[in-house]
This record gives sequence, structure tokens and C-alpha cells, in this order.
Amino acid sequence: MLCTKFGVRIYDHRSSNPTPCTPVFNYLPERIQKSIAASTVCTQINFFLEYYVDWADLTSQFGIDENTSTMRYAIVDNMAADKSTM
Repeated sequence: MLCTKFGVRIYDHRSSNPTPCTPVFNYLPERIQKSIAASTVCTQINFFLEYYVDWADLTSQFGIDENTSTMRYAIVDNMAADKSTM
């Protein structure tokens, strides 16, 4: 989860996790990059929001590796940046 100005978090929402709304990894805001895009829509400037997490954290928590064939990503927008949308 990208929490603008707060950091980046990884949650484990699987039913076997006893606390699905508690982050299993927290990263500082330094992992977030905001860039202005080269386009506008309806005269508004577009932005790219980028962030990253440690690959080792994903492999240790979820057991994925470079041969994992399917990954799902969900993009959700809310105005409560320091709250979970899950």
C-alpha cells in the first residue's frame, strides 16, 4: 500500500493471517517518488507515483520467487492515506 507522506506498507490479507489489517512490513516515505508526467488531461497535470519494496520481504512472507507465474495488483484510491482500504 502506498501511503503518500507516510510510507509504503505490505499487508498479508490471506485468511491464515491472524491480523490481516496489520502491516507485515513498513517502509519509510523515502521509497516514494512523485514525478510530473509529460501529458495533461482536462488541463490537469498528470503525475507518476512510484514506490518499491524489498524482494526478500515478498519472498519470505509470501513464498514467491522469480518463477512465480501470476501476481495480482489492486489499485484503490481513497482520501485517508494513513488508513487501510482493505
